[in-house]
Amino acid sequence: MEPIEFEVTSTREEMFGNLCDAVIRGYKYEPVYEMLFNEDGSNARDEITHELLYKVDENGEKIFQGYACYPFVDYHTLMLIQKQYEDSQRQAQTFDSQISHLSKMSGIGVEAGITIQPTLEELKKAKRAEVNAACGQIICNGITVELSIGFEHFSLSQTDQLNLFGLQAQIASGVTQIIYHADGQPCRFYPASDITLLIEKAMFHASYHTTYANSLRSWIDGAEMNSELETIYYGVDVPEEYQSEVLKAYLAQITAITDGAE
Repeated sequence: MEPIEFEVTSTREEMFGNLCDAVIRGYKYEPVYEMLFNEDGSNARDEITHELLYKVDENGEKIFQGYACYPFVDYHTLMLIQKQYEDSQRQAQTFDSQISHLSKMSGIGVEAGITIQPTLEELKKAKRAEVNAACGQIICNGITVELSIGFEHFSLSQTDQLNLFGLQAQIASGVTQIIYHADGQPCRFYPASDITLLIEKAMFHASYHTTYANSLRSWIDGAEMNSELETIYYGVDVPEEYQSEVLKAYLAQITAITDGAE
């Protein structure tokens, strides 16, 4: 599906501030329609499909209210990607400052045009550590999932993953109400269908980010210049030549899901 273009009056800075390209791609810009609400103020949903319900005009068309720009990727994940981008930029600035300082102290770099800087392999080692830390943190931050009772957030530390994936045995044995808890919430009974969906989303989240990080490391290994390493940070698009077949499959799946939601 070809992307739909909209004309906007706001500048990029007004809409997104200093957010990097990778984070901005986690946002959607689409039409907004007037919604229906229950008496308690909650969103009205179809009793069968659980889809949101909207007010309609005399022609049965949803009532258009304008356009909205909002993140369709978990906000915590987007902010961590932004932090990694900013850390990467600061690291590059630090290296530049260190080189300038050493040159001034020795008098060699300034007078003879000789620069002192970390080796390519040293920079690659630091970049791999940066990617590993970002990947682990994003997986642990978890996911927000829309269940039968609404949206809830679940952390995915290694212990959380073991506990969650261990519930598959209960589902397989036919248990219909399963005990679990969302972040900051007490334990409660969840329908087996909710836990099945949660496990599916959690497995995708962990596996995708592990695969993405592996491809980033392949890119780091293949980098031939320091300047190329400076363009690599968690959240950036991986060039196709460094994308594994599994990552390509995940990206195609994500594109299909995103296009289907529009």
